[in-house]
Amino acid sequence: MEHSEYTEKNALEIQRCRLSPEYFIQEHTSIFSPVDGIIPFKMWGFQENLVKHIHEYKNNIIWNFRQSGISNVCYAYILWYTLFNSDVTVVVTNYNNNAVKETLRKISDMYGLLPSFLKVKVIENNVKSLRFINGSGIIASTVSSHATGGFDVFLCFCDNFAFSTRSKQEAFMEGIIPSMTINSKMIIASVPNYKPTLFEEMFNEALAGKNQFNPINLHWYDHPSRNDAAFKKDIISVIGEKGWQHEYGGYLMHE
Repeated sequence: MEHSEYTEKNALEIQRCRLSPEYFIQEHTSIFSPVDGIIPFKMWGFQENLVKHIHEYKNNIIWNFRQSGISNVCYAYILWYTLFNSDVTVVVTNYNNNAVKETLRKISDMYGLLPSFLKVKVIENNVKSLRFINGSGIIASTVSSHATGGFDVFLCFCDNFAFSTRSKQEAFMEGIIPSMTINSKMIIASVPNYKPTLFEEMFNEALAGKNQFNPINLHWYDHPSRNDAAFKKDIISVIGEKGWQHEYGGYLMHE
């Protein structure tokens, strides 16, 4: 890494971050809260466990619930991955162009809030890519067969995967697999869609041990600030039981 503030203390801190994505995220990243503005990203227990799974397993598929903060966890891991690895390309996807732009903006903002001694010089930053002088970069795309842009992909994060059409999901998977190396990692995450999708099929296959994905089944009550009956009652009063099952009851399968 190339840094503007290289001291012995910073060098030790850089090494600690290099060895542990959990430490890097917990100690040095920040996120935006609609209530409190910019705040340190202090992960909840279930978010810390997710980082451990992402780091340990080659492929992960996450059955998510609304407002879990999992996207931020994955953004922070991607940032760690590109800063502490040279010459790697990460692909992040979302279901439409606006969501794609928002994804890359949040990663870029998270990078901007890092302490200067952890930053690597940015050589490209636009709505479709973020690239560093160490040869690593992040490409943002909708779910499509051309998402990789012809690059070898070392890490792929597909957010809100269930909300792309099945044909786009299938075309994407057919296009991404040949672009990945033997050590590449993939993270697929989504709240379930109302209609069965490839995401749900892949998740159920992972549960049955029929594919190479590690299934992570998150529950609304895993979130410490929203794990009581009062929270559930308040949400149901606004969006109804069906809306609750879809947005927060992500542990439930379609019948």
